[in-house]
Parts: sequence; structure tokens; C-alpha cells
Amino acid sequence: MSEGMSGSAAAFAECRRFCITDVGSTTTKAILFERGDGGWRYVRREAPTTVEKPHEDVSVGVINAIGALERETGTTLIENGRPCVPYLSTSSAGGGLAMVVTGLVRELTADSADRAALGAGAIVLDVIAMNDGRTPYRKIEDLKLLRPDMVLLAGGFDGDNISGPVYLSELIVESGIHPKLNPESKLDIIYAGNMHASDYAARVLGEGFEFYSVPNIRPDGKHENPGPARKLIHELFRNHVMSQAPGYAQLKSWVSAPIRPTPSAFGNILAVISRDIGGAIMAIDIGGATTDVYTARGGKVFRTVSANLGMSYSIRNVAELGGMAAIRSMHPSDLTDTELWNRIGNKHIDPTSLPRSADDTATEWAVATVAVRRAVLEHLDVMHTTAEESPESRLDIDLLIRGQRRPWQKELVVEGRPEFALEDYDLLIGSGGILSHSPRGAAAMILVDALQPNGVVEMAVDSAFMFPHLGVLAEVDEDLARRLFHELGMVRLGSVYAPAGHEAAETILVKGTTTAGRSVEERVEAGTVGVIPLSDDEELELAWAGSGGETGFSVRGGACGLIVDNRTRPIGKGAEGIAPSEYVPSPPAIPAERGERVVSGPMKLVRELAVPGQVMVKPGDVVGTDTLVARSVRQFLRPFFISVARGLDVAPADLGEYLVKHVGDEVKVGDVIARKPGKMPPPKGYRS
Repeated sequence: MSEGMSGSAAAFAECRRFCITDVGSTTTKAILFERGDGGWRYVRREAPTTVEKPHEDVSVGVINAIGALERETGTTLIENGRPCVPYLSTSSAGGGLAMVVTGLVRELTADSADRAALGAGAIVLDVIAMNDGRTPYRKIEDLKLLRPDMVLLAGGFDGDNISGPVYLSELIVESGIHPKLNPESKLDIIYAGNMHASDYAARVLGEGFEFYSVPNIRPDGKHENPGPARKLIHELFRNHVMSQAPGYAQLKSWVSAPIRPTPSAFGNILAVISRDIGGAIMAIDIGGATTDVYTARGGKVFRTVSANLGMSYSIRNVAELGGMAAIRSMHPSDLTDTELWNRIGNKHIDPTSLPRSADDTATEWAVATVAVRRAVLEHLDVMHTTAEESPESRLDIDLLIRGQRRPWQKELVVEGRPEFALEDYDLLIGSGGILSHSPRGAAAMILVDALQPNGVVEMAVDSAFMFPHLGVLAEVDEDLARRLFHELGMVRLGSVYAPAGHEAAETILVKGTTTAGRSVEERVEAGTVGVIPLSDDEELELAWAGSGGETGFSVRGGACGLIVDNRTRPIGKGAEGIAPSEYVPSPPAIPAERGERVVSGPMKLVRELAVPGQVMVKPGDVVGTDTLVARSVRQFLRPFFISVARGLDVAPADLGEYLVKHVGDEVKVGDVIARKPGKMPPPKGYRS
């Protein structure tokens, strides 16, 4: 074994080279870091992730990626089929953390569960609620199609009727839902609903699931408590889900420190840097199917995932959610809605394709702007949302499930949510293919148009999607990770100076002398964006004349210099003059092989009853759109608790002598359950 493969932090601090991989759901990204006389450098190569057939072993893809580094550098990195240099890895093989969440009422407990899962970094596949408009059959059928890593089972305030959470448990059982990576293993169920229903839900779920109970996410109408659920989600994902990836045990035996989830490692380096700068960082990682947004401040990191906002597989969803008007306003040309839809549709059906024209490129940049904006709005929503305030009286869950509202009930309120302006952030960082691999001016334009910062903020991009690699390195050598972040990982785009904000813009004069002794004098008209060259090692002193008087400050340059955004907020049109106007990305050196794109033949459709029932037709029968093909009826055995003692105005301990129905008796609607005789006051009866 060479290069001091000791598995200790010292191995990285003292060695001349080491390797880190990020095992993604589709590609494994390997980076070799080497130290020379002129400092550190890196080489990056990729290989397909081999989590699926025919290999079904993630370690194969890792060796392929490191082997590509060997061929590129001529350095021996593999011996006896394993890395022979100090080696670390992150992993999101299998597509990251996928979850299903439940709640009784979509606007209450289901929303709380959804926020808790998003705050834990999950991709939420579906939200099941009793009032979500779907029949039990439809809920079960929808669940059957899903393969989550775990389920967050929430519902009900503590002390409310327990039948709701039990009913939701029955839906899960009837669906036969299985985990994503290993269908033969038990699916993890995190119960975070009405604590009085926990044992009943566990009993319904039975031995077919791994059941974990944590305090209620929404214990009452006034409070939301997502912390315990989020903590357990992280633990289960790290210890249960990641370890199920085929070949994970082999990979685990090679690394010099524990394998970390990719998003966790990404957040880890942000935590380190946020402590260093003493300010707040927002990082946006936009991928093909999802967009992750991070807020890091003082070493603490908060992350959310927007599951259907991405630039390939989810590009159509971005257009549908954001609207064509928003995309067109960010597009520099006069393409019609139909022309824009055609370009977006082409990307949707061929998600790995690259733009073939300048209009294609501009369309992707415009869509990315809308995706980043929506993802950040969702991030701020989750980060600042608190539970609604409600009166001390109990919520009538039955009314809410049926869609009715009491006069006093308020919509979910958001306390302390900032306007969509980012004055509180000191550094904005973009990551992901569209931001890391586009021209720096395009990345700056997307961030400026999407986030519309006011005041002064610095911007940067991840140079080569290196942040996860540096995040896991920080766990064994934080100083080295910090150094590599600044030297290799982050490319400064420059500063944005937006003086107008929500007030009327006026022509401004940017005038001063940089720290390099260069004079600057630039006039920026109202409603326009100006770009002033300013290098990474230059600063410029400016004065801002606001309502509170003149304020002096300095701005730092970068690849795009100083961007003076003199547009009012919200902006009505995308920035011009930042990104190249006729840019088209270079085609790959080796074009992707394409198989047969169109096939023909009979299509077979199979439908199953959600629960056992009766099939009403025979093979060969001709059926129409209104033909009853099959029928099944299932009365879920939910327990209902009713306060008979309170209704009869007797002590609970004395109720037994008044009961008409007893354990084991069948009770129908309207049956008398208990009767209290008397003359004065008159007799009382309690009906079901």
C-alpha cells in the first residue's frame, strides 16, 4: 500500500495526493488532488454509477472513475483492485433520500410533515392526507407505484381521535409499499402523529415494517416540532438506506473515513466557510430533477429540496409551475410561447441533450432562472414558517377533513418571512451543471435575475461540483478543506450592487479608485444593468446615498466584475449585457449512443383491485368506458373513541353501570350505547 494509506487525518495533511469520489445516482465523480511546488491542483473524471444491473455494485463505478484519473495523469492510483492512495467518498447512489409523508388534514398536519421532510433534505414523492381529494382506492394505488426510502407517518394533534392515524396506517399496509433499494427488506416508518395513536398504528403496521416513534410534529394548533423527526430521518438514511446500495460494504472498506451522504457533505463545507466569513451563505445546487437550497450561518446549515424543479427530467414541471410569461420575461429574444414550449419539450424527452442554438441556450438559462427563484422561495417558506395560531377550543378535525372551516380558523400564517430580497445573505453560491458549466456571465445573470438581491452581495459558483468532496474532506482535515475551497473549489463571480430596491430607480454614477490604483467612472441608467470590470484581487470603495444618509462600503470583484443592477423590484425583464448573447455549448467529444427511439406493437395494461374483491367480466368480453369490470369493498377497522361519560355527565369510573353495549357487541349508527335513568333531571341516553 502506498502514499501512507493510514486511514487517519494525518494521511491527508501530509501526503502529496489523495482521491475523493462522489457516487451519484447516475455518475460517479472522482477528483484527484495533487500537491506540487506551485500549490495544489486537481483532475476530475467521471464514470457511470454501477448501482443497477448488470454490475449492481457501486464499487465498480468507483474503480472505473479512478481508473480514468490514472489514464489521465499516468499515476498509479489502484492496486489489487482497490484505491492505493488515501481515499474518501460521498454517496447519493439510488437517487438521494425519497420519502412519503402523511397527515390528516392537508393544510395542517400533512403540511407540517411535508416541511419536516423537506427540511431533512428529502425528496417528497407524495403527500397522503385524508382530505386530499382522492378515494382510499386511489391512495392505495398511488402508494403502490412508489418506492420510497422511508415513510413519515404523521396526523392528528395529541389527544385527538386516534382513528385518523390508524386509517393512514391501514392504507400503507394495503398498498404493500416496499423500500427503493431492497424490496425484500422492511420499510422504515417514522411515526410522528398523535401520540395516543402510536401503539395502535404500530399494531396495524405489524411485523412487515420497521416502526419508530418520535414526538408529534404538530402536537397542537399552536406549535410545530419537526426537530426529533428530522434527526431520526438523518440517522435512518445514514445507517439503513445508504448501506443498502449494492457494493456499499466494499466501498466502506476502502475509505479512510465514514462515507457521507452527498447533500450532508455539501452542507458540511458550507458550515465551515460560514464560520470563517462570519456571515450568511445561500447556496443553490440545481440538477436535472431537483434543486437543493442551503442556508449556512455561523456553522449551522439548513437545507431544502425542491423535488420537481430541475433542468432535464423536471424541466417541463418548471415551465408549468413558473408559467410561460415568467420564462419569456427572462428570455432575450421574441420567441412565441409555442416556440418556447417546443424547446422545453425537446429537453424533457431527451434530457441529456445539449442546446443546439443560441435560442436553445437562452431558453435553458431562462428556465433555470425561474427554477432557482421558485426553489429559493420554497426554501425561505420552509425555513421561516411557524404553525398557525388557533383558539384554545379543540379543532373539529371532521369538519376540516370535509373541507369546511370554522369562522375563527386562519390560513397557515408565516411569521417573520422576509420579502423576496436577500439583504441578509453575504454570499450567494451557484452549483450544478447549468451554473457550474455555463459561461461565468451566464451563471451571474441567472443568479441576479432569479434572486433579485438588494443592496450589496457577493456571488460565486462551484468550479467543478467539488463541494461534496471538500465537505467529506473537512471531517478529517478541516484546514486543508478550507484551503482547497478557496484555491480550487469556489470561483468568485464578483459583487452585485443594487441600490434601487423597491424604490424608484434613478441614474447613478459609480466613481472611485480601486485598490489596484485604477480609476473607475461609469454611469448606469435607471432600469438597466451595468457591468464594471473589477478583478478578484481588486476592491472598490463606493458611497450609497440612502434615506439614512450616505453610507460608505467596499465591493470586491471577480470573473464578472461589479454588476450594478439599477432595476426596481420585482424586475420585469431579464438582465442584458452580462451573459454572452450567441453562446452554444460545445458538443461532447464522443456523442452518446442512441438506441431505437420509436417502437410499435400491442400494449398490455394491467389493473389490480386495491383489496380483494369480485371480477365482473370474463376474458374475451367487450367492455366500454362505463362497464363495471370489478368491485371491492373494504371497511377499514378503525377504532373510534367517544366520551360517553361526559355526555351522560357521570364520573368515568361509574360509567360501567350505565352501559347498554359491552365489549364485543356490534354497534351501528344511532344505537344507544349507554342510558342514565332518572326523573329529575330526566333520563339521558347516548347514541352512537
